[in-house]
Amino acid sequence: MLLKRDKHEDMIEQAENILNQISTHQFADGVEVTGSIGLCFIDGRSEDANGIVSRAQNACEQATAHGGNRVHTHSAEADSEEIPATPNGDLAHRLKTALRDDAFIIQYQPMLDLQTRGSETYEIVLRLQNAQGDLIGDRQLQEAADEAGLAEELDQWILERAIDILKQRRESGRRTQIFVHQSAQSALNTNLPAWLLGRLRAKQVVGTGLVIDFGLPDLSQDLKIAQNTIQ
Repeated sequence: MLLKRDKHEDMIEQAENILNQISTHQFADGVEVTGSIGLCFIDGRSEDANGIVSRAQNACEQATAHGGNRVHTHSAEADSEEIPATPNGDLAHRLKTALRDDAFIIQYQPMLDLQTRGSETYEIVLRLQNAQGDLIGDRQLQEAADEAGLAEELDQWILERAIDILKQRRESGRRTQIFVHQSAQSALNTNLPAWLLGRLRAKQVVGTGLVIDFGLPDLSQDLKIAQNTIQ
């Protein structure tokens, strides 16, 4: 439940009212029921909806563990206790596990296409849950991949999924373009074109639709090699 009130105290009061209604309701066959409620306030510490729900679930588990029929509010101190001593190492471990188990979350970011009507254009990006349940990505995820030596493997993982998505959408009659960002390691990997061509052939995906983009700072590390890779 998403609840909006002016004060935290008002939300806690509303939660207690809900519990009271549950405990006093006359259920069939005289069954007596109680509930447990976990609250997570949405404030400046909240990074995304996934993390908010995760914190609320943890608070609900705490309410149940303390005997139920009560309201428990998630605290910032609980976040501090959940943060591992070596967060970078934890993230690298989660990254390895996600690659092994295909456990990344793929998000679609629509891109405005004014040139071609009747088509859809997306950038797909990866997200990964941290210890608190927040979804992380972009620079933090890339830095963890670099430190763990998994940048190219991560790039290939998302390219594989992009090809699968492109194929599924084409088979359903959609005209789709998918943008995929790749790391500096892939920009300087001269074997990337051959590998990508092989995967496209294996999945029987032909024509255009997959667009790979690189950051200019990544290309500038070695323009000659990057040029050979891109061509």
